[in-house]
This record gives sequence, C-alpha cells and structure tokens, in this order.
Amino acid sequence: MVFWISLCFILAISTSVSAIWSSQVQRQYIQDIGFVAVGVRGGLHMLINRLYYLLPFCSIICYFIMFHHFKRVGQQSSNLAVSSQNSGPRKIFVQMITASCYGAMAIFVEFVYFFGLYEWSYEHQLIFINLVTISNYLPEMSFPFLLLLQLIRIPNRIHMMLGSEIRNQNIT
Repeated sequence: MVFWISLCFILAISTSVSAIWSSQVQRQYIQDIGFVAVGVRGGLHMLINRLYYLLPFCSIICYFIMFHHFKRVGQQSSNLAVSSQNSGPRKIFVQMITASCYGAMAIFVEFVYFFGLYEWSYEHQLIFINLVTISNYLPEMSFPFLLLLQLIRIPNRIHMMLGSEIRNQNIT
C-alpha cells in the first residue's frame, strides 16, 4: 500500500514539474481576473493533461462494472437485509456521477482547445474564465451533495409526512 501511494505521489510531482517546466508557466496578475497561470503553447502540458483526462473515463468504466456486479450479487442473495443490499450500488453510483462530472470538465476543456475558443475577445475570455472556475467546483460539490441526498431518503420522508393516506392508496 505504501508503495502505491509513494508511486502516485512521485508520478504527480514529476508530471506537474515537467508540465510547468516544458510550457514555461508563470503566474501573472490580470486586473479583472486576478492571478492566472500563463505559458507558451506546446511542451508537455497538453499531453500530460490528456493522460490525466483518461482517469475519469477509466473510473466510470470500472464503476459501471462494479455497479452491475453488486446489483447482480444483491439480486441473487435475498437473505440480506434490503438496506445492506442497496448500500454498495448506491455508493458506487454516487462515485460514478462524480467521475462523470470530471469527465464532462475534460470534454469541455478539449472542446475549447479544439475550436480555439480561448482566442476570443477579452470580454468573452472573462466570461469563459468565470464559467470554468465555477464549473471546476461541480465535481467536488456533487459528491457530498449526493451522499447527503442518500442519507435524507426524501421519498420516505414524504411518505411519513403524508401519513397513512398513501398506505391506503397503495393497497389495491
């Protein structure tokens, strides 16, 4: 376990340093935006980013396989309690949604570079930078938000608030 954590740490540091060094990235202050990392085109920056963009998509595939495996195992074993059968697929589904958000961000960035949207006018670039800044936080916000939604169990609360009227209607 320590080996894998160390390997990931070394890989992250080495790719970050090589991307910054090869693209000559510098921090500049722009009046309307604040500090921005600016570098020359080329270098290893885009190659390293694209390699890291593969991680969310590979994660989605793995989560999808695990999700279906746990669903199948849960259907085969009817001796377990219902809450423990649904716990695994729910957690995997939340992580699959979060990885999808990261994947959507990667697709968005590639779309911008492919169509050259970064060469717009200054006003459009300000709007674009603000949208990217806000959307970068969506994956981090989706994970705890979806976990909270699981804990609340909204349909059960609605049934409890409406009381026995729903129970009487369901019996037909």
